Amino acid sequence: MTDSGKRKADGFLHRWLRVSRANFLPVSLLPFCLGAAWAFSQGYRDWLLTLLGLAGAGVVHLSANLFNEYWDYRYQADRPAGERSPHYGGSGAIQEGVVSPRRVLAAAWASLLAALAVAAGLALLENNLLILVLAAAGGAIAWGYTAPPLRLVYRGGGEAALWLAFGPLLTSGGYLLAAGSLSGAVLLLSFGPGLIMMALLTANEFGDTGDDARAGKRNLVVRVGPRRGRILFLLFLFLSYLVPSIGVIAGVFPVSSLLVILSLPPAILAASALGRGVRGEGGFAGSSRLMILTYNLYHLFLIAGITIL
Repeated sequence: MTDSGKRKADGFLHRWLRVSRANFLPVSLLPFCLGAAWAFSQGYRDWLLTLLGLAGAGVVHLSANLFNEYWDYRYQADRPAGERSPHYGGSGAIQEGVVSPRRVLAAAWASLLAALAVAAGLALLENNLLILVLAAAGGAIAWGYTAPPLRLVYRGGGEAALWLAFGPLLTSGGYLLAAGSLSGAVLLLSFGPGLIMMALLTANEFGDTGDDARAGKRNLVVRVGPRRGRILFLLFLFLSYLVPSIGVIAGVFPVSSLLVILSLPPAILAASALGRGVRGEGGFAGSSRLMILTYNLYHLFLIAGITIL
């Protein structure tokens, strides 16, 4: 490849990595890996299906980001260039003319349909319709989170939708593809990722409240205000750590699952930063950054804990 061709390829890749916000892929891959890790700890080892499912989960997440970029552009929900946080407010790629809206929408649909096609193939191969059901539910949320007619985040259903997607759907999906079936234990396990996703989402909403309200988004902080929103954030955070504790007390999860507590320090710092932001002292960007760290560490320590038997 010539130097000119390499520069064009690098530019193309950079544009699409930016607009798809591929750097946030761990947010969906970690709950899936958690479900697979729980299956592996019980002796199930279908590596091929697990890896295909992991790739599918990532592609659905990319499609959700692309739909979000397109429809937030259409509804003028994102901030102008120079005012965005790296953690929320969209990539700004469409607004800056880096990529056309039409191509972003086409890429969103192509990603979603490709992932659903793979899920349908796996469902037929394994004679397990549940694989397709979980994938279809995740795809519906990826599309309907911002796209009409559902527009879930504009109608007050965004937090519940992401609890379902990043909790029961992804975690159960990881377990299902590794084990071939579901269990009550993995359903309980999945509540934690869903709740900490709600805490992360709520933390991200504070810095964007004014823009979201003007665009018509009815997210949690817009509906209840910053002070009550912070209380709900703390509740989601507390419950996310309570779930594995309940599992340990009930004898469902090993005691080593409590390693998840090691992810608490950045969570405490995030809550403190959020409090400063609510008091008008700044801190919303810091709380989002710390909650992303907390989210990642939560899953990594929980994966480590459930695999130490």
